[in-house]
Amino acid sequence: MNSAYIVSRFSIPTDLQGSQSGFAVRSPSVEEIISLEDKFYSQGDERRIPSGCGAFILPGVLSTPAGIPDLITIMEFACCIVAVSGHPSFHSAAIFSGGVCSNVRHLPNSSTDSPDISFVSGLTAMGLLQWLRRCVEAKTRLKERMHITAHRFVRSLRADNAADKIMDLCISLESLLDHQTEVSFRFSISLARVLETKGILCQKNAALLADLYEARSKLAHGDPAAVKLVRNFEGRFAEVYALAKELLSTYVLYTSDHSRDEWKQHIHNCLYS
Repeated sequence: MNSAYIVSRFSIPTDLQGSQSGFAVRSPSVEEIISLEDKFYSQGDERRIPSGCGAFILPGVLSTPAGIPDLITIMEFACCIVAVSGHPSFHSAAIFSGGVCSNVRHLPNSSTDSPDISFVSGLTAMGLLQWLRRCVEAKTRLKERMHITAHRFVRSLRADNAADKIMDLCISLESLLDHQTEVSFRFSISLARVLETKGILCQKNAALLADLYEARSKLAHGDPAAVKLVRNFEGRFAEVYALAKELLSTYVLYTSDHSRDEWKQHIHNCLYS
């Protein structure tokens, strides 16, 4: 069985390294580094694997190089959700079969990438491995829908201005819903209730989502009032991203075991329970 090897430019803390059911997070072995560099050389690219890098190993998720861009998006998304600072940077993506690299692709660095990442407190090696597996399973079930969710969330984090951050984050969160009811209500109340919060906290989450969607709507329609709304949001991004990560985590964990139709029914149940 083929395995995908995603080589990071950042090191992985030892307490987050481990393996489970073919999934692994660890430092690459000397033999793996040699195999990667040999394959680069055979492809006409004499490239070295950086010291201190990490390896995310995902079994059975990549059969051809054509799937590498989507897989990198999912991996970037997965790391961003469980990170509290920094942005993941990946050096290369490869396919291994029988312990030998059969294909490798270098991944260019970006201005938003960070050499170090801090992960959420309390995250364990098994927790990280299970989260990676869930993200892969959600992608398998949801296909292009999951790509849109992940891609737009990552784009939002990478954006260098508040307006782009708001637009992409809203598109990511809107992908969790279907366009069947009034949009503003659906976006704020439906998503707030998915977290199964009640009372003041639910109202607070709904109000924050409503404000986010109002800014997105005015931006999309060229409303002059958008300028003030976007400026007001610049100090609220920590709060809104924390809520977004909670929503997206809930979505991934649910859809890794259920269909999209079951997710839609779950939203309905949350609204009326």
